[in-house]
Amino acid sequence: MTPGEYHKRVSQYIKVPEAFPTQLSEFLAVTSYVEGQYDDDASYQHLNKYLEKIENNSKIAEGHRNRLFYMALPPSVFIPVAKGIKKNVYSKGAINRLVNEIYRIDHYLGKEMVKNIMTMRFANVFFGSIWNAQHIDNIQITFKEPFGTEARGGYFDEFGIIRDVIQNHLFQVLPLIAMERPISLDAEAIRDEKVKDALLGQYGKSEDCTKPGYLEDDTLKNKQSVTPTFATLVAWINNERWQGVPFILKAGKALNESKVEIRIQFKNVAGQLFNT
Repeated sequence: MTPGEYHKRVSQYIKVPEAFPTQLSEFLAVTSYVEGQYDDDASYQHLNKYLEKIENNSKIAEGHRNRLFYMALPPSVFIPVAKGIKKNVYSKGAINRLVNEIYRIDHYLGKEMVKNIMTMRFANVFFGSIWNAQHIDNIQITFKEPFGTEARGGYFDEFGIIRDVIQNHLFQVLPLIAMERPISLDAEAIRDEKVKDALLGQYGKSEDCTKPGYLEDDTLKNKQSVTPTFATLVAWINNERWQGVPFILKAGKALNESKVEIRIQFKNVAGQLFNT
């Protein structure tokens, strides 16, 4: 992928405020893309030279230049990447610090829909009175993607849809729906309040043969893999509020649409007069 292709790819996901139409071009002007391999010294040396070029062209004095590496990586490459950066990219004679954790948050908790769950629940008297097993029949949290692994099969096959989506993204959303009212909106107070049946599947080739099946991904090493690309799990919360209410978690790739949805299914009114 070239830098231009990278800019084009990320641009489609960036919303530009109408009041600041030049922000996207200004952002892309200071955004670079350097391609390399996890276990290749030459790739890290190329990255180091590129960073040095940027630093030398900047107006920042040599003793005041800082490099911060943020790495979103699969666990299987943590060690080779750490070794490669230390060996080839750390500035000589500089003070180096490895920061284990600044602040960690699942990026799904940053989605607007998810951020509004607590406001809807705890700032609304109506929802507060019906948010329980007496009125709710089931709750479904769904994640759908219309595309498959698409050259990420080698990474995805190590984890599958349960570890890749359900155990992190969906299980982070579930407590916001089910938890009791926190004593405050402080992050630690919310965390303190947070504190199976399964259906698995794997997508195959499309009926018109235009889209490959999971096992046909070129990056997939194990062509006999049974790693699930779809899963539905049913979870139960054993407390007074949610006794008997199933929480249904669904996630899958190569499905019919792109959707992230929380569906609250309220119980039918006994002896209702109207057809629905």
